[in-house]
Amino acid sequence: MKVNGKKLPSQLLILSILLALTALAFCPSMGKADAGTAETPPENSDAEQETAAEACWDAAHEALGEGLPRTALKHIEPILENALEEENHAEAALAAGYKATIEGRIQGYKPEEVIGVLEAKIEEMPKEMHPVMHAILAHWYWRYFRRNRWRFLRRTETEEQPGEDITTWDLPRLFAEIDKNYSRVLDEEDMLRRIPIEEYDDLLRGGTMPDSYRPTLYDFIAAEALEFYCSGEQASALPQDPFVLRPDSPVFEPLEDFLDWEIETPDPDSPVYKAARLYQDVLAFHLEEDNEDALIDWDLHRLRFGYNMAAGEEKEERYREALRAFMDRYSEHEIAARAGYNLAGEKKKQGELVEAHELASEMIEKYPDSRGAGRCRRLVASIEAPSATANTERVWNEAGPEVRLDYKNITEIHFRIVPWNWDDYMGEGTEDHPESDDEERYEQMLDAEPVLEWSEQLESTDDYQRRSAAFQPPALPEPGSYFLLAAPDPEFKGKVGSVVSYTPFWGSDLALVTRFRRGSPGIEGLVLDAMSGAPVEGADLSGWALAQPR
Repeated sequence: MKVNGKKLPSQLLILSILLALTALAFCPSMGKADAGTAETPPENSDAEQETAAEACWDAAHEALGEGLPRTALKHIEPILENALEEENHAEAALAAGYKATIEGRIQGYKPEEVIGVLEAKIEEMPKEMHPVMHAILAHWYWRYFRRNRWRFLRRTETEEQPGEDITTWDLPRLFAEIDKNYSRVLDEEDMLRRIPIEEYDDLLRGGTMPDSYRPTLYDFIAAEALEFYCSGEQASALPQDPFVLRPDSPVFEPLEDFLDWEIETPDPDSPVYKAARLYQDVLAFHLEEDNEDALIDWDLHRLRFGYNMAAGEEKEERYREALRAFMDRYSEHEIAARAGYNLAGEKKKQGELVEAHELASEMIEKYPDSRGAGRCRRLVASIEAPSATANTERVWNEAGPEVRLDYKNITEIHFRIVPWNWDDYMGEGTEDHPESDDEERYEQMLDAEPVLEWSEQLESTDDYQRRSAAFQPPALPEPGSYFLLAAPDPEFKGKVGSVVSYTPFWGSDLALVTRFRRGSPGIEGLVLDAMSGAPVEGADLSGWALAQPR
């Protein structure tokens, strides 16, 4: 985000965006001369004021960059004073937010410090700017929770009403405050709906969606509020939520039926209930205004909301049916590709890989340049991705070892056995287990001269499902420590742990039987002939241990 062409520090980005957007929203005529009543300003006065403001902003940014927040404040204060005097609420909001954040930074830049400063600033700002301040407060309260999530989830609800000190609040108290601030902002929905988001493109970094998907400031604030109401932590804030979103409710029905749904609940403070009502309000607004892009986008989000929040075994099928109906209804719009991606993802989750692949491929062909098609390409790639993981017995002897392979999307597997010097490995003082994935170690294996190499043909996995196979390897030339490498590529190229795997083993005609006695140091055991089971007398043993780092 930029102010007078200058990029704001990243810590202030969200704060300043919200402040600027909402402040500008409450001054829609700002910057336009009133031809007939306004006095003609002195020539170049606007330009001179803008130049002076730019100089102050530059000086403030420079001071912050040098770690001088108090100096930065001195440059912000005249901007704020002049903006309030000129009733330039846009500049005033930016300056006020900047000032509050700097003051919070001076006090430690903790969310609770910024919250305290912003609370005090509300009373100092013009009444028209109060809603924006409440939006910012909601944001900072939510940020405070996220930074202290572990404390809140361990803190029990207090019997007495918490005081004003936010650090002593329990989760219900904090969430009630966030809800209160969002409710105050959304009470101004009529005004927010009149503010097109495109007027403020210069204040926002470009997103991944066009402005038509979120055409008004109301959309922007509603999306922020819904993220809060639909968060998983809401379940921890309330001992019970009397309002239960049922999968057989109109939440998965066509748009008109959802809008006609008179939601009844004994608990109007339920966050799920509030979210459902907010979805109805947003969709009704865009249906009335004939905002097709926004209407379709919000309608798809409504279905996902139902899937995330509904309770009941049948919600999966209801969600899938709703996605199919959505795709049919909006087949001429590219957002249908995102619905297709969601449905294909559900099919993949249920193991219906062929159907998921076909649907995602259809979306790519029909909507090739859409965002949904991009997601479908990644889904298709994940379904088609080859994989191979080989495992074997820890010790190979004449009893006949077995190599087991789990694989998909490959028709041939190549094996290689390379020698491995155990004494050198342990002498390096390594803390890694020999079976852990290590690209550097794997490269060393590829450089080693193999003692055995062979290949196996595999059953095709046209259904994209994983298969298992077992093979009998050739006999080892001599005892020792080895690595077994497996890869679909004859050159053994690929990502370790995905397409390529390796596992250590020993070639030996001996077997070791051990046991631990509780309270007794050391290990007891026997060294046996692996084939006959006869004890081996006078066996010389050495032991190693991988120590855990402290």
